[in-house]
Formats: sequence, structure tokens, C-alpha cells
Amino acid sequence: MMHLLKKTAFGAALSFSLFSCSTVYQYGPGNLGHESRLLITPGSKDSVRTAHYFSGRYSFNRGKGYNENEACRFGDAYYHLGYSAKYFSGALGAGIFGGTYQVQKFSQDPGWKKFYGMNAMGQAALNIPIGPVNWRIIGVRAGFSVEDGALYDFRIKHRDTPGFNEFTSNRLTAFAGTCSELMIRHKDYTFGGSNNIVFLFGEKQMLGIANSSSIYAGYKEYSLIYQITGSLRQGQNHSLGMIFRFR
Repeated sequence: MMHLLKKTAFGAALSFSLFSCSTVYQYGPGNLGHESRLLITPGSKDSVRTAHYFSGRYSFNRGKGYNENEACRFGDAYYHLGYSAKYFSGALGAGIFGGTYQVQKFSQDPGWKKFYGMNAMGQAALNIPIGPVNWRIIGVRAGFSVEDGALYDFRIKHRDTPGFNEFTSNRLTAFAGTCSELMIRHKDYTFGGSNNIVFLFGEKQMLGIANSSSIYAGYKEYSLIYQITGSLRQGQNHSLGMIFRFR
């Protein structure tokens, strides 16, 4: 009996040691960070309640993708409709994106993998007007992203490889969470910042949590934006962009 217990314990320890030392390759959508997009709306004292917006941005990481020393670069173009009343603001939009992700850790199939797709989202928030300030104190947002391309094909091709623990093999990634924003409008100038905390979903399961922050400055119909998105799955994405407002 003692001999059997020792043999079983040794086998369990050996299995744990082999498992703990095995390499895990974590990969997922290249456009992780689509939930960080800023949806500007008119101020409560603007001459119009509804406005149209067109925006573009460039996103990148700093050498930490799904694994260390893996880069990601992509750009996108977006349209959204923004609405504001005295105590409410809302927006709805959609866009397209395309980029490339650098696989290094998975040495069986390294290199740059292109990806492309489309996404859409909407949000609504309670607004508190304080002079030139619009404080969107409590808000909710939700949306989805559909992605295809060589990066998706790469994940499907190797999904049965031992240790290839992909983020999700689905083309569709959805999110839902909270948003808040502080906007200051003075004559032709606009300044503001926002923060979003969202839950990511794919293949009928929660994939993780992402947090994003944005700051922007605008003059008349143009606004410059900087955004940073943090995720436990893919490090940090930085985004630089511009939004043009038209009626």
C-alpha cells in the first residue's frame, strides 16, 4: 500500500512539473482595444443636439502583445452619430480597421500576420451640466468586433498544437461595460477626458476585463485624441487620432 502511494505521488509530481514547465502560446484578435474608442457628442448648450462625426486613428503597442516582444500595429476609420440633451448624451457608430501582428514566441510559424474587419458600438450616459462643463458621470456602452485575415487563420491552423491556448478562435468579440466623460466647452475650444471599464466576451464566455482612458483637445470642428487601453491579455495599446464633426 505504501509503495502504491509513493508511486502515485511521484507520478503526480512529475506530471505537475512537466505541465508547469510547458510553454503556453496565447494569441487572439489583433484589434483588441476596439472598445476604447471615444464617441464625442455635442455639449448640452450647443446650438445643435445632434451631430455627425468622422474619425481616424493609428494604434500600436510598445513591444508587449499577447507575448513579450510581439508588436501590433493597426489603423481604423469610424463614423458615429452623437446626441445630447441637458441631462443625457448618447452615441452610435460603426467603422472598419486593418493592421498586422508580429508573432515571435510561437517559432513554428513566426512573422507578421495581417488582420482586418469591422466593429460597431453604442453608449448612453447621464449628463450633469455645470456651466461650460458636461459631466457624463454614469454611462454604459456595448459593442462588437468581427475580424478576419491571416492572424485569424494562424489561430485556427494551430489551435490543436499542445500549449496553443488561444484567446478565442471566434471571429466575433463583444464587450459591455461602463463609461464616464468630462467635457469642457469654451467658445470654439473643447477639452475633455473619458474612462471605460468593459468586460470582453467571445464563444459564449467572458474573456477578461479591459480599461481605457482618453484625453482630447479640439478647436471648432476638429479634435485631437490620445487613448491608452490596458488588458491582461494583450498589454497596452496606444492610439492617436482625429475626429471631425459635421452636421
